[in-house]
Amino acid sequence: MKILLIEIYKVFIRRRSYIGFGAILFIVILLLLAVNYEAKTVLDFLTSNLKESFSFQGNLINGNLYAHIVMRSLWVHIPLLVILVTGDLVSGEYQSGTFRMLLIRPVSRFSIISSKFIAGWIYVFLLVLFMAVLSLGLGYIFLGSGDLLVTNNTINIFNSDDVLWRFGLAYSFGLLSMLTVASLSILLSTLFDNSVTAILTSLAVVIVLTFLSTFNIPFINAIKPFLFTTQMSGWDSFFSFDIDYNKIILQSVILILHILVFYLLSLYIFIRKDILT
Repeated sequence: MKILLIEIYKVFIRRRSYIGFGAILFIVILLLLAVNYEAKTVLDFLTSNLKESFSFQGNLINGNLYAHIVMRSLWVHIPLLVILVTGDLVSGEYQSGTFRMLLIRPVSRFSIISSKFIAGWIYVFLLVLFMAVLSLGLGYIFLGSGDLLVTNNTINIFNSDDVLWRFGLAYSFGLLSMLTVASLSILLSTLFDNSVTAILTSLAVVIVLTFLSTFNIPFINAIKPFLFTTQMSGWDSFFSFDIDYNKIILQSVILILHILVFYLLSLYIFIRKDILT
């Protein structure tokens, strides 16, 4: 527990740890201003293909719609903010040479790497929680509540009292996705001795896997289910009336297995690694 508290302190004592919170705050406020002052444009954009068949009335530009727009906008960018911090957790200590001093104490390598994973997960949890509370809070304060209009392949309109639990489950699934990204980043941080290399490699891996997840080629389709990036979009399933819980459970299991594999590989690498700096 003492090692864990020290690792949490290390995470939040660094300035780069607050870049993610600052970026989310900036984007959320910017989107709020855009939605608030360009309400008609936003509504026209969302319903551009539907106006000939449907008539929309009532307060559709509300806090729920705004919070959903924020989710769609930021889930693309949050992995970058997560990697910026977690990609430095282990490799940063290699560079600074603090591991050699730490390991002369009666501290196991298992405790060190486990504490770093937990500290990184706590950071990700707070980042996602900050995004959820900020977007929903500001949305309800400045735009009020109302029915949620969601347009994907179908048109779904949810009553205002049927929305919060959907946001809660969507953010929970999104958190699991971001924990997977953080675990991959920590694994590569354990593998490389240089923080910049670890961060850039993590970004490259996530970008390439995301790119592959969007391809529709037979060979790639065969491996898609095994890519964690393919499963990360599962949060959107909660904004449909026919929620496929079996599919969501399978996606969650795949993400958890990735997290476990990334953790075990990091532990194996760190235990066997010769720390010479």
